[in-house]
Amino acid sequence: MKKKGFNFLVITLFLLGTFIVYAEEQYLLKVNTEGIGQIAIVKEGEILEFSEEYPMQTAGESAEEGTKFTIGAKASDGYRFLKWTRNGEDYSEQQVITVELTEEMEFVAVFELSDNDDYTIIEEDVREPKSNSIFNIPLILICGAITIAILAIIIIISILNKGKKKKIS
Repeated sequence: MKKKGFNFLVITLFLLGTFIVYAEEQYLLKVNTEGIGQIAIVKEGEILEFSEEYPMQTAGESAEEGTKFTIGAKASDGYRFLKWTRNGEDYSEQQVITVELTEEMEFVAVFELSDNDDYTIIEEDVREPKSNSIFNIPLILICGAITIAILAIIIIISILNKGKKKKIS
């Protein structure tokens, strides 16, 4: 009986080792942005879509050598797409390109401020808000105030409960 379990273990380890040795080498494709805009990445043949709700500025895909990807760039309001760079070198001025993974690669979609005068530049890639409203208050301040209020309530309830326990004793 012990020998059957041992044989099963040896066969399993052999198969696992064989799988690891013959596994295809994986490469990483990194896609980033410089400036204000978004990117999208899909395997070749799939539909390239940009998310207005959750725009993507950085992405990475790991795949076997020879896998083809389609990557696209879309400029935000007030900006325009300029070019793609690959590993720091100019690559293409087309907004949508298809690339074949042959090594570790990094593509950067470069965006620049357009000639549109609707925005005032404060610093590079930062636009001045058009209006001041309650919605411009940083969310962290609101969350902090709520947290402090909840802690105060917990402390008050704790003090009141301790007072009741002492009277009972």
